[in-house]
Amino acid sequence: MEVTAAATAAGTTGNALGNWLRSNGVNVSDDALSVLGKGAGLLTGLLGSNAQQNALQGVLDRQTAERRPALDAFYGALANPSSWYQSAPAMGAAEGILRRLSVNGNPAGNPADLAKAAAYNLGGYNDYLGKMGSLGLSGQATTAQLGSQLAGAQGNTYNLLGAGINELTQPKSDPIADLQRLLRGGGFSLS
Repeated sequence: MEVTAAATAAGTTGNALGNWLRSNGVNVSDDALSVLGKGAGLLTGLLGSNAQQNALQGVLDRQTAERRPALDAFYGALANPSSWYQSAPAMGAAEGILRRLSVNGNPAGNPADLAKAAAYNLGGYNDYLGKMGSLGLSGQATTAQLGSQLAGAQGNTYNLLGAGINELTQPKSDPIADLQRLLRGGGFSLS
């Protein structure tokens, strides 16, 4: 790569990309490259934030969908206990306990035996609710954490956008000159 007269006249005080472009005959100012670089950085940051949001949303949706059947069964049995009591497992359990209690005679004529059967079946119902509720509601802390992370990722999009707009529109000062000005204002002498 040969350095052209334009690159020599412009000097090599700019950035590496600008120097390389000018050395290859592309006339571009450092200011234009600065704006393009900042815009590219902003776009890359926004794309990364969007990818993070999509990944978190996918995990959140999957976790919610995996627990949905158990949660639906829990709410269904809670709203309509008869649906559980008339299910095959509950009917089989009730038949089993009534057969066991019938060795002493017909349990229908014995209030104590009926109470035992009802308590046994109620225990099964409560156990079912406990299991379905546990399966359906487990992971709520993980879901809340994912939701919080998703909100943070969405907020980062706007943070990146604001920082990028600020970088593109605000004039930048020389930090060394700023420091010297501050030191002189404080009575320090820089020789």
